[in-house]
Formats: sequence, C-alpha cells, structure tokens
Amino acid sequence: MFRSLAGYLLTKRGAISVFLVGAMCGTLGTFLYMNNKSIKQYYWEALKNLGMIEIGYHDTSSYHPLPCDKIPNHNRMVALTFGQSNSANSGSIGLSGGEGVYNFYNGQCYVAKDTMLGATGKDGSVWSRLGRKLIQGNLFDSVIFIAIGVGNSSITDWGEGGNLAPHLRKSIELVSKSGLKITHIFFHQGETDNLRGTTREQYRIRLRSIVESIRGLGVMAPFYVARASRVCNSVSMNVIMAQNDVIQQGVNIFPGPNTDLLSHMDFRIDCAHFSQAGLELHAEKWLEAIQSQIRGGSIPLQKQTDSQLPMLNGSDSCCP
Repeated sequence: MFRSLAGYLLTKRGAISVFLVGAMCGTLGTFLYMNNKSIKQYYWEALKNLGMIEIGYHDTSSYHPLPCDKIPNHNRMVALTFGQSNSANSGSIGLSGGEGVYNFYNGQCYVAKDTMLGATGKDGSVWSRLGRKLIQGNLFDSVIFIAIGVGNSSITDWGEGGNLAPHLRKSIELVSKSGLKITHIFFHQGETDNLRGTTREQYRIRLRSIVESIRGLGVMAPFYVARASRVCNSVSMNVIMAQNDVIQQGVNIFPGPNTDLLSHMDFRIDCAHFSQAGLELHAEKWLEAIQSQIRGGSIPLQKQTDSQLPMLNGSDSCCP
C-alpha cells in the first residue's frame, strides 16, 4: 500500500511543492508542506490507516517518569507549547531542564531534558532551557511543559479544519483528564507562512481561529505569541504584523519574543534553527516576556519596518 501511495504521489509531483526546509524538518514536515489539499488528505488518511502517524518524539526509554500528581501544584506553571520546528526539537542538543522542570507526554510526566517528548525532531528545545531559567529566577517552583510543536507546520494546519487541529484538541483534552490545568500557552510559528506568502489578513484570521478553538475547550490561560517568520535572510512583515494584530486586539494575549531579530550566525545552526547560544537567548527572551506579564504589563510591540529587521551580510549573516 505504501508503495502504491508513493507512486501516486510521484505521478502528482507537479501539484506538490516540497521546500528545502521540509527536508530539514523530517517526513511529517514534508507532508505538511504539500500544497494540494486532496493529495495531502489522501496521504494523511493513508498514513493513519497504516498506523504510521505518531506525532512527536516518543521514545521514553531514557526518561525518568514521575506521576503528575506527585509534582507540587503550589506556584506551578503548566505550559502548552506549539507551533513549528523552533517550538519543537530542532535546535542544538545537550541540556536537561534541571530540578523542578517536567515534560508531560501521553498522560504521564517525565523529568524534562533534550529531546522534549511530544514535539517533532530529535534535537534540542528552547523549553528545557526556559524551564531552568524560570526555576532559577524564582518565578515558579515547578514547570511542566506539554510540547506538541510540529516541524514545518503552517498556521492553517493548526487552525479549525487543519490537519493538526485534532492533535491540538486531543492534547488539551488529555491534559485535562490527567488533572492538570494549563496556566500558560506559548506559540512560535510563522516561517512556513513566510515561504508560502501568506497575507496579513489570512494569517490574522487563522491565528485568531486557533485562539478561539483553545478558548472553546475551556483553556483561558495567557496566550503568548512569538513574532517569528525568519528563514535565512528572508522575513515576512505580513506575518509579523498579523501576529502583532492578534496580540493587540485579543484578550489575555501577550507578546512573546521576536526571534526574527536573532539573526546573527552565532545564534543559528542553519537558515532557520537555533544553536546553543541561540537557544539560550531565545529562552531568555521568553523569560523576559513572562516576567513582564507577571508584573502586570507586557513587552511593548515594536513598530517594525523591513529596514529595522536585521538583514545581515557576510560573516554576520545566518545564511552566508
């Protein structure tokens, strides 16, 4: 069946657009970048029928489990994190979250480390680093991350009717059944929509639909939106402005970091993903956003223009 599916896809190659970033982000990422909806749906259903879809890193053999109800709930953060590869496991690997930092996956809590269970990719994550910073900064006594980011996913994939909308809904429902209450939501996505040329209005409508679907499930936690669109030296002001629109016009929606500004070659391992130094700075910027909201404010939105976004060349560029 898989061979016939592959043949079907090859015969439809003119209707499929697979960008280089898809190769970086793995098979699911490549699937999510298909432009033709009928082929995409065919592929999705075929993989489900073959039992081949299990979204996210899921090898728990080297992870230390801990019953979630054993984690003290006093001053505890329970954060849902999602978006595309920079919300998943596509950075430089090599960090444990540290004491008090946990990873919720499939109804169970684990001591957090790279790679974060539940998100795609097999490398490093910003969330293990953010958890450590939140604990060390005495903002929270414990932190539990529900990491469900999917490399190369678009804003459409996560919205109502998108391929990942059921995954988002089921993940939230599983958290609720486990007795945990989501206290924070961290969203980092936009690079794929830069490549696709998504308009400001399209992105704004789809991001709002994601927020509304989560609110419809009873999760009213603060929703932090990163400003993200950079791939190499390309950024999308349409995506950035749409993200700002939703932050400014929404209720209990706050700005996360603007990672388009983290463009120096020291911060990236390729055109899209973060190095060790980049992950540390990425986590630091999330920490600043959370601290600002806790103090009763939020980081002011930058009124950016193309000229204000770094477009570095030569030795400073993330993509020579």
